[in-house]
Amino acid sequence: MLNLNDPQSEFIFQASAVEERIRTELLLMQDAKGSAELIGRQEAICFELIPQLHWLNAQHFGDSPKIRQTIQALEQAVGRLDHPRAWKCFLALAEHPGDNFGSWMI
Repeated sequence: MLNLNDPQSEFIFQASAVEERIRTELLLMQDAKGSAELIGRQEAICFELIPQLHWLNAQHFGDSPKIRQTIQALEQAVGRLDHPRAWKCFLALAEHPGDNFGSWMI
């Protein structure tokens, strides 16, 4: 469980909020009605949301190479429109202990 008194908790919650937006975009990508919508969702993840995670990592998580690798794996999978791999990478980022922000503790 996340210790709410830890000063790092604020940034874990920020990462969690971005992760939830990525989750939504991934779900909407699965139901995209056309290539324009699919590309728009892909761009939202890769050009808006992923940079926010990189910024959080750089500013508040010591620029962790392991977190960076987890984020990059997600970015590459989304960039290739590899949905199964994107979900696997996303779950590693947001749902399980490992090389991530720790938002799975929330």
